[in-house]
Amino acid sequence: MPVKLSLINKIIITIFILVGINLFGLFNFYTDRMWFGLNTFDVSVVILNIWFFFLTSKTTLFKEIYNNQILKYFLIIYGFILLIIFSMPFRGDISIIDSVRVGRIFLLMPLVFLISYGLTHKSINYYWSLFKFIGIVSALQIFINVYSPEIISSIFSHLHAADMPSQGFERSVVRSKTMLFPHILALFYFVKIIYEKATPQQLFLFTFFFLAGGLQGFRSYFVATALVILIIIIVRLHKKQVLKYSVFGLALLPIFIFIDVILLNNQVLGKFIGIYNEIFLGADGTRVGRLNRDMLFMIPMFLEKPLMGWGFIYHASNYGQEIGMVSSSIDRAYSLYSVDSGYLTMLIKFGVLGFLFILIYYFKIIKSCVTNYKLKPEYVVTTAGFLFIMIISSYTHGALFRGFGLIPLSILVGISSYYFRVTK
Repeated sequence: MPVKLSLINKIIITIFILVGINLFGLFNFYTDRMWFGLNTFDVSVVILNIWFFFLTSKTTLFKEIYNNQILKYFLIIYGFILLIIFSMPFRGDISIIDSVRVGRIFLLMPLVFLISYGLTHKSINYYWSLFKFIGIVSALQIFINVYSPEIISSIFSHLHAADMPSQGFERSVVRSKTMLFPHILALFYFVKIIYEKATPQQLFLFTFFFLAGGLQGFRSYFVATALVILIIIIVRLHKKQVLKYSVFGLALLPIFIFIDVILLNNQVLGKFIGIYNEIFLGADGTRVGRLNRDMLFMIPMFLEKPLMGWGFIYHASNYGQEIGMVSSSIDRAYSLYSVDSGYLTMLIKFGVLGFLFILIYYFKIIKSCVTNYKLKPEYVVTTAGFLFIMIISSYTHGALFRGFGLIPLSILVGISSYYFRVTK
């Protein structure tokens, strides 16, 4: 690969990732600083796609994608979503520009292919170091927010730090574009512990990132991460090893409970308690309120077009006005999309047929990673595990169609693709 192109590629990717995560909250690139009528994030997405199409036409990138199992599946998903975006004018009175406005978050998916371009062990170390740096800063933001929320608010003005009562416990919320990085790194170090000889450093980093993930206000991702870790234990270990790790885990449980209850105000275990109370005891909570809203507004909209879905409809377009869609309202009437209703939003966008199509290819990526885990477990298994976490948590939250989920997923798939290269 030409050294100059590889260097430019790395610079573009680095800038895009930093813009995509709002530079840890120092700036809000999704709303601030307009360029030619577009915000900074949208401009970076345009540059990303132009650069992607340039590389595919001037280099062997497309051939590399075609010969790479997980890249090929990712390209099929991306191509399908592009088809939906650009076919919207045939479905209603809506322009291409308006449909791109709604579906543009999916246009960051070429990040996968750009990371894979000219990938070497050296550049993998670079991208993974950047990934860990983002995760460490995010985890530190979360821990600081637990003890001194005013510090986070004063430094990172776009991170909304708040203590919110839920199911009898306090949960500290740091809403940032990096919120899933600690979950991924907890999974990463757990995989290293399981597949390698555990070291004190790995155990510390796993605990550090696992607690950081638990201290966030998003229960679905934390519980899904714990579930994936449990699945890995069951699948990976023999019966005697499972028993040994279970005894070891029970021995550490009192220490973990002490840390959580005394130092962290029961915020980690409280998430499991809250979910149990909602599901089995019928307690009021976010899940109940979400279901009530979905039953009133979103499910009827889905049932109007169950097979093909509504696609990407901009609320201010003629089509959006025709169906009475509004950008926001107190009762959220005619709100087609909601990050809090992951699967339902996907069904409304793509219909049952499109939703199943996308899900099938995501599971193909997971299957490829699981069956080829020996290539590089810490990357390949982590990629499969995180994608599965996103699929599980989509019951209540939509990382599958939001930047905070697609950006880390793209980095992981891009890095893992190196180990799926076909040599001919």
